[in-house]
Amino acid sequence: NVKIYFSEDYVYTKDTYEHDEGFISELPYINIKNDNVMKINSDLISSYHMMTELKEEYMKYEYFINDKILSLVVKFYSLDSYDTYANISIYNIDIESGNVLSNNDLLKRLSVSEDDVSTTIENGIRAYYDYEKDHGYYNGDFDSYLNDTASLPILDDCSYYITRNGVYAYKEIILDGEYYPYKGISRHRIIKNIY
Repeated sequence: NVKIYFSEDYVYTKDTYEHDEGFISELPYINIKNDNVMKINSDLISSYHMMTELKEEYMKYEYFINDKILSLVVKFYSLDSYDTYANISIYNIDIESGNVLSNNDLLKRLSVSEDDVSTTIENGIRAYYDYEKDHGYYNGDFDSYLNDTASLPILDDCSYYITRNGVYAYKEIILDGEYYPYKGISRHRIIKNIY
């Protein structure tokens, strides 16, 4: 077993902080013995302390374990907005070895090609485009939409994680807000029910 603290889960909340606005930040701790995982924990602690000092964002997390792969999804929300997160970090870790898996490592283990991922994400972005076009929010063609949302190349700024319901990709896109463009996250299910 590669756990540091055997009585704790593979991920647990190491600290919480209540912001003046009532939002509660949660600091996740990955309970796995590995130098690379310790570096992730150290980075998360630094981000958490900076965030609680600057008081511009709060953080939440969720994690999933499937087929000996731990996927940790950390979302940093802006305190100015109730539902748009400003940033997201995803970590995939082999819980037997403690090794951190790259996006390519994860796709190889799941026998998924980058072409499959690219097609799925492009179809998901096309659905956003169709919605915005149908509702009069966007007047250009699909290629222009891809450029305007900074969606090209398709696989740039993507991160993958696993849940019981399948494998998902998060893709950063730029959305046109009422007063200024803002960064958004699109989520796409690549594989359904893999286990």
